[in-house]
Amino acid sequence: MLKMSIDHLKQLRNELENQRWKIISEEGGNDYDISAVWVVARPDGSNQLHIEFEGLDDLKTFPIEKSFACHVREASDISVYFGKISKSWPKELSDFIDKIKRLRT
Repeated sequence: MLKMSIDHLKQLRNELENQRWKIISEEGGNDYDISAVWVVARPDGSNQLHIEFEGLDDLKTFPIEKSFACHVREASDISVYFGKISKSWPKELSDFIDKIKRLRT
């Protein structure tokens, strides 16, 4: 599980950067259901969004490396699940990024 989430995080970061989004800060979660938060924006600082990494477990909150999904705080219906990296993952990631672009254009 751990390596799979690390791969998802790397690919998410790369795709955001490829689409001209910059991660301007990486913040801690809320010790309940959010593992961490990436604050992202365009290179000029505009269109700031918060990507929240979901990590709710029975007794603790998973670290970001073990998170199982993420969503955009400003539009929680924009989300992507970190399931098994498979043939469908690139499309799921691309759809997630496309929805973010449409939200802030």
